[in-house]
Amino acid sequence: MASQKPLIRDLLVRRRERTVTVAALIGREAVEAGELPADFDVEAMARGFTALLDGLVLQRVEEGDSYRRPDLERRVLAFLDLVAPRSPGGSGN
Repeated sequence: MASQKPLIRDLLVRRRERTVTVAALIGREAVEAGELPADFDVEAMARGFTALLDGLVLQRVEEGDSYRRPDLERRVLAFLDLVAPRSPGGSGN
């Protein structure tokens, strides 16, 4: 278990922080471009997004040979529709 192995834990923490940093950079650029409101909580979004990615990676590993990309995409879109609904008639892109 990672909590009992300092090296593994450290690697996981550094990986997560790099992912959070990249997501936050993208979020700040979106705020600056007016694509997101000025008071948007970029840090919370970055950490939530990273948690979503980590969960998807774990699901992929757990599913092994039964993994089907369309199933994973459906799960992601269901979640994203909750937090950022697509506009009616929009492409979702």
